[in-house]
Amino acid sequence: ALDSNTEHFGYPYNYPFQAFAARYPSPGQTTVGDIGSNLFYSYNIGPAHIAVLNNYVPFHPGSRQHEWFVHDLEVDLDRAKTPWLLVMVHGPPYHTYVNHYKEMECFMTVYEDLFYFHGVDLVLSGHVHAYER
Repeated sequence: ALDSNTEHFGYPYNYPFQAFAARYPSPGQTTVGDIGSNLFYSYNIGPAHIAVLNNYVPFHPGSRQHEWFVHDLEVDLDRAKTPWLLVMVHGPPYHTYVNHYKEMECFMTVYEDLFYFHGVDLVLSGHVHAYER
């Protein structure tokens, strides 16, 4: 059961991922509905290292997410064990759908160079409900 204390209905306890976190706990999340941990994370599956980023929380250089991602790439990633590097992020970096035009531009100004420098093999995303290839 979630805490019914009304002080927990405001920021930061219920902003903006409370419902999501309660239904879909991320790896390493310790309590139901804990929105402060693991809104970004990584894991290995076979020969793939998968980093999951979040374009809806602070991602600028110096943010917790950015520092974690750089550490994940430079310290935790072992290309000998996981030669494939995949990144998952909700918003698509590149698309032509007019309703979400340039939505990820700020995010990519921060992360695109890191993706290239560290040799990201594949970026998986969603959000745009229109088919492109």
